[in-house]
This record gives sequence, structure tokens and C-alpha cells, in this order.
Amino acid sequence: MPLTDNSSSVNDISSKNGKIVSLELTPTTGISIKFAARDNYNPPPSSRYNYEIASLSTYSLNKWYWVYTTRQSTSWLTVKSQRAGIYDPATANFIVSISHGWDEQYSPADFSSSGFMVFVNGFRGYARGFCGKLRGIAVATGVSLSFTEAYDYLAQRQEGARLDSLLLYLPLNSQTGQLAVDYSSNRMDGTMGSSLGPDQNDPIWEQVSFYLES
Repeated sequence: MPLTDNSSSVNDISSKNGKIVSLELTPTTGISIKFAARDNYNPPPSSRYNYEIASLSTYSLNKWYWVYTTRQSTSWLTVKSQRAGIYDPATANFIVSISHGWDEQYSPADFSSSGFMVFVNGFRGYARGFCGKLRGIAVATGVSLSFTEAYDYLAQRQEGARLDSLLLYLPLNSQTGQLAVDYSSNRMDGTMGSSLGPDQNDPIWEQVSFYLES
């Protein structure tokens, strides 16, 4: 589910503009979290366009996981703390929790670009998308939360309580057909599928067996 800066016509797996964060499923039961940034002082391949910051080598089928990532940057450079975590609701623990120190020589895509897009379970150009099942997605800008804070605000409270900078919150649990309802104050509702009308690419809703609450 890449969070991308789409201001460039180039948007693929090898481009800084292709993604800021992506979540990929790897054969056969692996989860890979990848970040992207350009090295401003050294030419490729030192740039981190498709950099795996964290992974889970084996996940269980038909089991839910909650994934948290945060990118920190100055006006044009990443700073030290880049976080990625995978939480297992069944054990109430982060089974993956990485806080990665990046040198301040890497430049991420522009988070505030007018071309900023969130692709969920989709493909753009040659970029690989997420092909699993999604319970929901929340995107916040201008904040960097610890793992505990992120789980409290974005998962347990779900609506993003006390996060004024919540950009997008799609719980994906409302049985709304093609409509993806944004419960943030921005109300950036979307239409899923490959057309505005019903087709074979529309989502298939399922009843989940758990929910998170405060």
C-alpha cells in the first residue's frame, strides 16, 4: 500500500517518487516494509529507493496484523528516527519493532506535495502493491509517535483521537460497496474498483472476528 509522491511522471519501484512507504507480501508468507529516499551526495546504488527497513519472515494465514510506520524529515532531509513495527493483536505485542538511524544525507519524496497519493492494494506503473486483506488505514502528517502512542491513537482509538493532523482514516468495515468512507475531518471519500460502476474489481467485504477499542 504505497504512500507516494506522484508529482513526477516516474512512479515505480526504482524511483524516489515511486513511494515513501510500501507494504509488500513476499513469497510465501513474508511481510516486507520498504522506505524510499535519495542519497544527495552519492549516486545510485547508494540511494535507498527500495530499502527494506523491517520484515516478518513468516506470518500466519487468516490472522490479522497491525502495521505502523513513521518517516521523519526536515524540509528536505530525513532525520535519524525512521520507525516500522508489526503488532500482533492475539499476543498484544509488537512482534517487529525497528527504530532505524538514517544519516541526514537522504532526501525523501515531498510529503506535502499536491501530488501526494495513498495507493491501497493497488498498482501504479511498475510498483508492486499489497495483495492481502485490509482492515483499515490511517495516515497522519506532522507527527512522529512512539509504537505505544501509535497503537493507542491509531489502532485502539481507531478514529485517531487527539490527532489533529489525521489526514486520512479509512476503517474499511462499513459494508459500503465501492465507497471508501473517510472518517477524518477531511472527508476524502474514495471509490474502489476499476470504474465508477460495479465491476469484477470491486472489493469483497468480509466479517472480521475481532475489533480494537480503547
